[in-house]
Amino acid sequence: MADLERLLYHYHPANHTLTPVCTAAHVAPAFVQGARQATGCDREPAIVVVLASRFGRLAWKYEGLPYSLTLRNVGVAYDAMYLVATAMGLAGCGLGTADSALFGAATGIPAHVESSVGEFMLGTPRAAG
Repeated sequence: MADLERLLYHYHPANHTLTPVCTAAHVAPAFVQGARQATGCDREPAIVVVLASRFGRLAWKYEGLPYSLTLRNVGVAYDAMYLVATAMGLAGCGLGTADSALFGAATGIPAHVESSVGEFMLGTPRAAG
């Protein structure tokens, strides 16, 4: 896999591609720095996955359950990412934080339409010893 620039990308599940969302140089490092600070790590993770939700779409389909359903979906996604990270010998860490203001500024999408709801750090484990 080719090295990716440090940008904010959107994953398109239908064709398994990444498309840059924001090319501003400060955005991706801000997400990475926020994740590092949230965990107290002394080094930056290689990747921060930002999970977002479109609340209106969920509310239209599931009426009174969109927030509850969003949190459950984040939990399921975290579980899958932990399993894959472990199987690949990587270090994963689900974060209970999400910078919705940074996400909104980076994507240009108002928070009431789509907002970040979780973040997951992924990197290499420390060497034993």
